Amino acid sequence: MAKVTSMNEQQIQAVEARNSHILVSAPAGSGKTKILVSRILSILKEGVNIDSFLVLTFTQAAAQEMKQRLSSMLDEEIKVADENLKDHLMKQKEKMPLAYITNFHGFCNSLISHYGYLVGVQPG
Repeated sequence: MAKVTSMNEQQIQAVEARNSHILVSAPAGSGKTKILVSRILSILKEGVNIDSFLVLTFTQAAAQEMKQRLSSMLDEEIKVADENLKDHLMKQKEKMPLAYITNFHGFCNSLISHYGYLVGVQPG
């Protein structure tokens, strides 16, 4: 795994941690989005598909920013990746619209509209 740069040790640990859930809690402007997007990219580079992620944030604006940053970082990685990784990352970029990178409200609305009938909730 390539070493993450321009982050402190705790941030690097959050990006590189595997086989566990993480919670990133910090004040505004401290790099939470950078950490989370770097973590997603790092896991994608290990061969995981973007449509197997669930990334929730509090606002739709923050979710959109994450998607934009991830898209930009994918573009940069695709430029320097070997052919196998490049193919995988290009497929992930194509799947970005299917990724569950959204806010809590949007995710819950999606659940209700798809599965609400199972608990007696009408989609409308």
